[in-house]
Amino acid sequence: MNEYNINVLTNKDLGHELFVRDLLIAWCRDIDPQLEPEFFGMGEPVRHSFKEKRIDSAVDMWVTNGMGLMLKRRKKFKYLAEVDWWQREESLDRRLFPWSCRVWLTLRSGDDLALKFFKFLIEWFEPAFGYISTDEQVKDKHFVCFEDRDNTYETNVGLDINEKLPGIYWITYFGDWAVEKIGAKKFELLTDPVGEKFKEGVLLKAYMPSTKI
Repeated sequence: MNEYNINVLTNKDLGHELFVRDLLIAWCRDIDPQLEPEFFGMGEPVRHSFKEKRIDSAVDMWVTNGMGLMLKRRKKFKYLAEVDWWQREESLDRRLFPWSCRVWLTLRSGDDLALKFFKFLIEWFEPAFGYISTDEQVKDKHFVCFEDRDNTYETNVGLDINEKLPGIYWITYFGDWAVEKIGAKKFELLTDPVGEKFKEGVLLKAYMPSTKI
């Protein structure tokens, strides 16, 4: 099933207890009732209930294990969110922006709610780069399959930030690092509805909403 694919890339410390607690409180109570997560866990199956175990349990699981959580909503406007952060790898990972939060959100939620979700993630994760597209289009851009003598391998390529940025999507967010790298003057030429200043960066709308993505 095709879904919105929302992703933000950051180098922010995602293991600080105060950050984790404030993020989860905002996600559960402030973002939008239609996007409130119902379950959390270290991986699939995501089955610990916020209603039964409360936010404190989720905070403790994240901080104690040194690993970001997966959050899930099973009601209307279903989604699965994955926070990719590992404390034990933080000093070893040489990527500029190694951590991410990716969300697979049902297309039934609509473009406005998906954009609201995206802006929420930008606000909290302070990414250098991010995007909204569809899972189908992200796979078209980044999913490859190759074979060697013994096996067939499937993987995503080109999603990390190195000398090049991953690409342009339905809506692409360029954080302050990306704006500086590309050149701020180039972004000054963008006007609504193509370009929108947001937080420390710019949202670039490459084409019309989900009817065309």
